[in-house]
Amino acid sequence: FDAIAASCIPILISDRWRILANPFSHGKDGLVSGGIDYESFTVRVDEEDWMNDVGIVAEKLLPILADSTKMQSLFSNLQENQKALLWSMPDNIVAELVLESARQCIEYD
Repeated sequence: FDAIAASCIPILISDRWRILANPFSHGKDGLVSGGIDYESFTVRVDEEDWMNDVGIVAEKLLPILADSTKMQSLFSNLQENQKALLWSMPDNIVAELVLESARQCIEYD
């Protein structure tokens, strides 16, 4: 979350991010109420590409970096989601999302 705090577009190097570490996002029936669409402000890189051929990673990132519309969209979405992810942000909504996520998980059982 350091990248988010620094207003940098996070690059996620994980094939299982959505399953294991995607807070406030997906529940039993898809996107939870108030959930965060991480794909709207992150770039994901396959673990195998990262470990075996960083050149492939660079080739995949260059078109994104060259697309000013895509970069603006990623940055704008990042700004919109910072209050939902950073406890240190003024007027953050992290606690509300934690409680809502817990409530929805309890309702699924």
